[in-house]
Amino acid sequence: MKILLAVDGSQHSAWSAEFVARLPLCRRAEIHVTTVFDEDALIVPSWLPGTHDALGKSLREQRAMGLASARKLVEKFATKLRPVAKKLTSGVEVGHVSERILDLAEKRHSDLIVVGSRGTSGFASLAFGRVAQRVLDHAPCSVAVVKRRPRVMRRFLLATDGSDPANASVLFLDREFERKKLRGSLVYVWEYPVPPHPFDLVERSISERFCDPLKSRGWRVTFHLESGDAADAVTQVAKREDADLILVGSKGASFLRRFVLGGVSAKIALMSETNVIVVR
Repeated sequence: MKILLAVDGSQHSAWSAEFVARLPLCRRAEIHVTTVFDEDALIVPSWLPGTHDALGKSLREQRAMGLASARKLVEKFATKLRPVAKKLTSGVEVGHVSERILDLAEKRHSDLIVVGSRGTSGFASLAFGRVAQRVLDHAPCSVAVVKRRPRVMRRFLLATDGSDPANASVLFLDREFERKKLRGSLVYVWEYPVPPHPFDLVERSISERFCDPLKSRGWRVTFHLESGDAADAVTQVAKREDADLILVGSKGASFLRRFVLGGVSAKIALMSETNVIVVR
C-alpha cells in the first residue's frame, strides 16, 4: 500500500502519524510524509506603503522561515515512521493546501491519504470542513480521517449497503489488513420506509450474503442489522462496539443514494468519534 500522510503540526496530525504506525497491515507500506506551505497567507496588498521595500524583505524572510519549519516538521514525522515503513519519503509542497494534497496523491498513485480531522492555524491548516472535506470529496483514492488518538487496532466496523463502492471497502479490508490481529462487526442499515419483515429472515439473508463470505476467509466478524438513519446507526454501533476503526464506501446503492459521499459517508466522517477510512 502507498500511503500519503499530510501533516500540519497540530495534535491531530500527531495522531495521524500514530494512526499510520498502528495500522495492522498485511505488508509494510510505502509512506510519503508531506506538509503544504501556503505562501498566499503572506501576500498583502501591493498598494500599501512599504510593500516594495521593507515589507517585501520581511515577507521573504517569513517565507524562508516557514519553509524551514515545514521541512523540520516533515522530517520529525518521517523519523518516527521510518521503522515501520517499507519505504519512506518526505517533502514540502507549496501552494493551496487541499489542491497540493490531491495533486500529490494522484502523482504518487497513492492508495490512502491520511489527514487529521482538525488542524492548526499555522502554515497549513487541515481543519475538517475545509481541507479534510475537500480531500474527502475529490481524492483519487481512499481517505482516512483521524478523529482521536489511535489505540492498538483490534476492532473494526465495516458498513455496507451492497453497492459496488461498499463492496470495495470489504475488498480493502480483506486485501490490506492482517486478519489475525483484528476482529469486528459488519453493519447493514435498513433505511427503507417499510421495516424488515419477518426480521429474523431478513437478518439471516443479509448476513449470509455479506458477513458469511468474510467468515469463510478467516475473519472474526459479527453481523448487525440496524434501522433508521444510516450515518447515525453506523456511528452508534461503532460507539457501542468500541470500534477502533470504521470502514465505509465512498458511494452507495442508487436507491435513496445511500452512502453517497457528501451524504452518509461524509456525515460518518464528520459525526463519528471513531477514526474513519472512506474507501474508493
